[in-house]
Amino acid sequence: MTCEEAVKKLHEFLDHELDHATAEQVGKHLDLCKMCCDSMEFEKSLKKLVHDCCCLHKAPNFLREKILGCISE
Repeated sequence: MTCEEAVKKLHEFLDHELDHATAEQVGKHLDLCKMCCDSMEFEKSLKKLVHDCCCLHKAPNFLREKILGCISE
């Protein structure tokens, strides 16, 4: 797997959205490539920061219901 391929799949890898074989290939690449591993660590830190800062408040129930209604139409 090339660096370009690994970076394209990085978000899916971090979100555990890849099939087992692809996740294993990305994981092996990250184990061997410091530059891609650094990119992964940055993305993990950014994801955690966004989660920590933005998940303090939940949308009100009426808004959730309105959004779900729009999605199901």
